[in-house]
Amino acid sequence: MLCAISGEVPEVPVVSTKTGHVFEKRLILKHLEQHDTCPITGSELSVDDLVEVKSEPSVTKPRPPTLTSIPSLLSVFQEEWDTLMLETFTLKQKYQQARQELAQALYQNDASCRVIARLLKERDAAREALTNIQQHLNVTAPTTAAPQPVAQETSEHEARGSPVQGGNGETPTTEAEPLRVSDQVRQVIDKTTKTLSKARKKRKAPEGLSTPDMLSQLKNVNTIPSLHSSTLPGITCMAVNPQGSLLLTGGEDKQVQIYDIAKDQILTVLEGHTERITSVAWIPEGNSDESPGIIVTSSDDRTVRVWHATEAQTLEYACVNTLQIHKSTVVAVIVHPSNRYFVSVGADQTWVLHDSVTGKPLAITASPGTENGQPAEHKFTCAQFHPDGAILGTGCSDGTVQIWNVTAQAVLATLNPGAEPITAVAFSENGYYLATAGRDYTVRIWDLRKQTNIHTIQLDPDSGTPPLTLTFDHSGSYLAVGGVDLRVYQVKVWKELAIFDDNLAPLTAVHFGDPLAHSLITACMDRSLRFYRNP
Repeated sequence: MLCAISGEVPEVPVVSTKTGHVFEKRLILKHLEQHDTCPITGSELSVDDLVEVKSEPSVTKPRPPTLTSIPSLLSVFQEEWDTLMLETFTLKQKYQQARQELAQALYQNDASCRVIARLLKERDAAREALTNIQQHLNVTAPTTAAPQPVAQETSEHEARGSPVQGGNGETPTTEAEPLRVSDQVRQVIDKTTKTLSKARKKRKAPEGLSTPDMLSQLKNVNTIPSLHSSTLPGITCMAVNPQGSLLLTGGEDKQVQIYDIAKDQILTVLEGHTERITSVAWIPEGNSDESPGIIVTSSDDRTVRVWHATEAQTLEYACVNTLQIHKSTVVAVIVHPSNRYFVSVGADQTWVLHDSVTGKPLAITASPGTENGQPAEHKFTCAQFHPDGAILGTGCSDGTVQIWNVTAQAVLATLNPGAEPITAVAFSENGYYLATAGRDYTVRIWDLRKQTNIHTIQLDPDSGTPPLTLTFDHSGSYLAVGGVDLRVYQVKVWKELAIFDDNLAPLTAVHFGDPLAHSLITACMDRSLRFYRNP
């Protein structure tokens, strides 16, 4: 009598009244705890259907014949060991096969990703080429639309037939002779200078201005990562709108983006330039604080673009004029304090004064030494207006800084900081100081009244990144220097107040976020914006 489940002699045998099978009692009860069926036939079965079999005398379970001696036990152990080794060998074979299949799948996936990336790059290049062709066709195609009037003033260059187009047109590159500042423009600039200069002499430090201790305790309260494209990463320039609520950024990806600080989102992307953006600027439009203003951008593609808002509420912009005045990279566009004009500065040793609304060139000035068609010994690398608007400072590739009289279009003075190219210039709001930065890793402070270098800040040459951007706060009390890191100095004593080094790439733009110097905003080549405030 054997158990139908274990095949061995049962110690406590029971028999099913329905099927007649004999089971070990403990085994069948354990089975019925989980199932209500016979383990052999599958028919319904319950504990009540089992009858215990009385067997006399009691049956003793025999020992297996193979486990009665030590040699038999060793033989069993050997067989078990051989079986274990065979199973291990089989598992290793299956593991190796699965590993090879996974490696093949990963290789195919990587190859597919490379092919997709190459196709996307070719697609983007084709789209860009198509866009350039379309723009070229739009520029050169004849049009029957009537030109829009661009200004009421009459100047000397208009009599010469200056090629300026209003509306959605493009100003072609010409070999135009230098244009002189008209009397009307000169009057506006002189009036602005007198008004601002008079007000500046009476200006005192504003109430609530940040103290040196407050600036030294600024913290990074917000970082906006991943702006612009990751294919051509980097923010190359930045500007803040007059209300301080929007940021304008230009990038290596040839795009200009408008970022809303309060909403923490990109509102608009301006496309049209075909090379890296070099400079951006906001120009207030009218006296309304709610006006979106005019945007001016420049690029390595040798053009300056003027953008007007088409939808003020959504900040949709359209390019109304593309200017091709310069023969080389346009390194900077800067707004005159009157907001009626802006200047574009080119690496071709020229700067051009434009009308803010239309972009029309009002005056073209060449660096000394280029009048007879001979190239100058230097190229312009950066520029900035004096707070009064009467003079313009231009940094040069030969390490000099030229101070221009804007209306006379003549060089008033030449400063010689060093032999390395100038990377940035900044006038203090007090009107007396000029800060210059160069590729010799120095920041020099100049007294414009004496035209002398009154202080020099030496930065670490081993950092690999020279100072790239400078800015004074609105009160002229503090100077911010951006390069491999951000440093803030107190004016007059030139004490270093703070160093911020949480950027992952060189800083390209720094702005004080408010007139009281309570915050700082930086733009970086790691595609990020950083906001520093007191927590």
